[in-house]
Amino acid sequence: MKQKQPILGIDLGTTYSLACIADQRGQLHFFTPEGEGEYLVPSVFFHRGGGEVLIGSEAEGEENQIDDPLEVIRNVKRSMDRNYSEVDRPPKTFKSGGRSFLPSQVSGHILRSLKRAAEREFETPPPGGFHSEFDFKGSITGAVVTVPAYFGPREREATRDAAVFAGFTEDQVTLLDEPVAAALGMGLQNEPGRRLIMVVDLGGGTCDITVLKAGVGVSDGGFRELGRVG
Repeated sequence: MKQKQPILGIDLGTTYSLACIADQRGQLHFFTPEGEGEYLVPSVFFHRGGGEVLIGSEAEGEENQIDDPLEVIRNVKRSMDRNYSEVDRPPKTFKSGGRSFLPSQVSGHILRSLKRAAEREFETPPPGGFHSEFDFKGSITGAVVTVPAYFGPREREATRDAAVFAGFTEDQVTLLDEPVAAALGMGLQNEPGRRLIMVVDLGGGTCDITVLKAGVGVSDGGFRELGRVG
């Protein structure tokens, strides 16, 4: 079977993030900078200074060590619509370690940490692992990043900016609505006929409800979104 380039699937969450790759059998393999078994990475950022950036639990650990705990940045996903300047207001920035960061840059550092964790494992794969199925050429350049269904063009563009900041190539970054990702994970597009599905995404920082038509009888790849609220 021909080897394919590895494509990293990323749930860039408000409170936690997760990264994985599906092998040729559809089995998921997770990557994390958190240590063995800790696949959920807190979506937390801290700039210590001198260029050193901490992500996840390491960043959380700084809250009790610094004078201003607010320099440990959380919940940046809620500010993705403020990544760009507007006529009447400047972009939203977060201060940490004496520097200011855009929402896309904070999210980009989180994505970069997940990307590097996956690349480190591909560089030194365990014997008999799934890694030989892929044509890894020193870096992972493709990613599918999930976004809330309510995200508009500005939030989606900022999320794409974050992926590019993390080192992915722009033309290989795909944004996928979180409810569609959930339905895909359940294989609903392969169910016979057409079904009306309500997907509830009860996240750590957001809650979205999306109504979909799903099944082999539905055009557009087996899914059609009918409405959303979040």
